[in-house]
Amino acid sequence: MITPDGEVRIIDFGLANHLDLHDLIYESFQEPKGTPAYIAPEQFFGVRDEPRSDLFSVGTMLYEMTTSKLPFTDAHSTLGVINRIRDAEVSPRHYRPD
Repeated sequence: MITPDGEVRIIDFGLANHLDLHDLIYESFQEPKGTPAYIAPEQFFGVRDEPRSDLFSVGTMLYEMTTSKLPFTDAHSTLGVINRIRDAEVSPRHYRPD
């Protein structure tokens, strides 16, 4: 996001695990929330306290920024999420050899 002052800010990639808000994470949000293409695969299986999940989201965003594509086909459907777990991503060099 860009503020009115022109500063770039990263807002959020999903709900973070907060040690003082166990009820928020573990009771209210058992199901993953967010845009499916950017949610780490482990979150679809209920693993909510994996720090690498944010790296998956940032990596997906950077991939899309450099290639104008998502790293996995059909990334917005349930079947696409399942395929993301078992299939390899498309190399960014496929779209941008440079």
